[in-house]
Amino acid sequence: MSSSIPQTLQRAAAYLQAGKPQLARPLLIEVVKQQPRSEEGWLLLSQAVTEQQQKIDCLQRVLRINPGNVEAQARLRKLLSPPEERAAPIVTPPPTIVPPPAPPRDTPRTAPPSPSGEVVPPKRSDMEALRAAAVSRPVAKRKSKARFTKLQWAMMGVMAFGVVAVIGIALVLLLSSGASPTDRSSAPAVAIAATATSTFTPAPPPSATERRLPSTWTPTPTPAPTATRTATPFPTLNPTLLANMDKIEQQVADLRGLSIENDVPRVLIRREAVEQTLRQMLIEQGYAETLADQARSLSALGLIKPTYDLFKYAMNGLADNIGGFYIPWLKQLFVIGTRFGGVERFVFAHEYDHALTDQHFHIDTLGVYPDCLGDEQRCAAIRALVEGDATLLMQQWWQQYAGPQDYQDILRYRPPSQTLPEDYPPPYVSRDLEFPYLQGLKFVEALYKRGNWAEVNRAYENLPDSTEQILHPEKYLADEQSIAVAAPPLTDTLGTDWRLIDDNVLGEWTTYLILDAGADLAAQVDDSTALKASQGWGGDHYQIYYNNVFSQTVLAAEWTWDTARDATEFKAAMAKYLGVRFRGSQIDRAAGNCWESNQQTSCIFGKGDKTLWLLAPDLPTLEAALTQYPEFQ
Repeated sequence: MSSSIPQTLQRAAAYLQAGKPQLARPLLIEVVKQQPRSEEGWLLLSQAVTEQQQKIDCLQRVLRINPGNVEAQARLRKLLSPPEERAAPIVTPPPTIVPPPAPPRDTPRTAPPSPSGEVVPPKRSDMEALRAAAVSRPVAKRKSKARFTKLQWAMMGVMAFGVVAVIGIALVLLLSSGASPTDRSSAPAVAIAATATSTFTPAPPPSATERRLPSTWTPTPTPAPTATRTATPFPTLNPTLLANMDKIEQQVADLRGLSIENDVPRVLIRREAVEQTLRQMLIEQGYAETLADQARSLSALGLIKPTYDLFKYAMNGLADNIGGFYIPWLKQLFVIGTRFGGVERFVFAHEYDHALTDQHFHIDTLGVYPDCLGDEQRCAAIRALVEGDATLLMQQWWQQYAGPQDYQDILRYRPPSQTLPEDYPPPYVSRDLEFPYLQGLKFVEALYKRGNWAEVNRAYENLPDSTEQILHPEKYLADEQSIAVAAPPLTDTLGTDWRLIDDNVLGEWTTYLILDAGADLAAQVDDSTALKASQGWGGDHYQIYYNNVFSQTVLAAEWTWDTARDATEFKAAMAKYLGVRFRGSQIDRAAGNCWESNQQTSCIFGKGDKTLWLLAPDLPTLEAALTQYPEFQ
């Protein structure tokens, strides 16, 4: 990437001038990772980040590189000055609510009793209560039988985790089977939901200290002003229930071989309160700000219809249909329900594994969710590792600790297909939500068979690079890295009315879904063809531009394949897909296969081991974009 860094800095500066720091931020983070002594990179990044401490960290890095940088000196001086001397208005933070000290480990944790002896839930708004519990709760050190050295990671971002399960004995049979990851006939009886996809490249291992971002950064974006707070009911956690949770925590720690470091706030949440809680979380993390552009991108790729409600998809990604979620930025564990029977205990084991691995491997700092900053498919790979970890642990808990009543509860349970039901979700949504669980489980199982949980732990030190490595664990074990594909900027070619709304990597998994799970059901390629066509993936890069004046989209996606034969197979599959998607309206052109329909023109080109896909509102615009890819002309 070093040769393209000047162009990347120019693009980032243009985003900042246009008031789009969220688009500049991932570009600048990649620049300072590649060139830690880039004075301009750190200076621009100080304008793209939102937190004051992050700005200070960036400016201090600038001054370590060049102590004479006047702009950095002035801005840093202003940030470090007393609040009353700053020009910006001061917002007084809410008072910190400090809960009572955590009781000893052998004492069940209970809420304060009312005069009648009944446990009373807190009288604060839900999100305030959760935040106070997550931030202010004292740390209670505890030990289990196993010890493990903490890995130290530092990177921006947040992530949320769902949970997956299968009814009764079918669970064990499914999770231990070797069925193909794309075999629809082997889909579980219980519908699976997963975390929604977004973008970022994790920090290098701790030994590469020069390339790490400041460890003081915390992912706490400014809440959107449209957010509303509505009280949501939390069922009472009585002493017996708390003791039951404590017991499962220790069982999970023993199975996983990790010590319990901190107390984790635990919440039973009524199903009717889930949507408002999840919506609030996403709004506070700024998800709504990028929603429209994400929908345009997925629509251009053919994965959703333009009218699809992407916000509901994101909420379903935070909470699994069977009943739970863990929020790393709150350090909070949720189980959906009003009791704590077999299903809830099963869910709790999964969610507590998330909390435990977060304590040891600092998952909240990997920059994966809800805004994954950088390589989108690498974020999907990391989520697959995390969800596969918890799913395997949950299976082990079920086999070793679930009692007869637990078995009966799970056997009778009939969960909805989604936590927040959708009438007609696109095939892409269902398939992509399954990926972290089904493919993630098989990836983690491959590591576990190789070296038990110790081998899984090592994966957090050497994170998977791509969805290709998740789908083919042998490539991860062989350290087969993806190929970087450069993306020439199209802004000058298309004109000033066009703005870049997406610039990322599809990976083998999304490449497969474009062919196999598109929103146009008639255009879907059969599963075996799509699977074979995507398996030779070596690397890719796509970019999408949008014209606000005419509501038009331009897409350019380039792939590099392992061999020229792989490229030929994919081009043939894409030609078949596009031929049906554009209803057979093929047009004549000297090079490439092209179609034109419904005010859209699309072409697929091939050259050696490379493939290029272009989509534009008309042929002249497509030809203009093609000039930036001379290899395919």
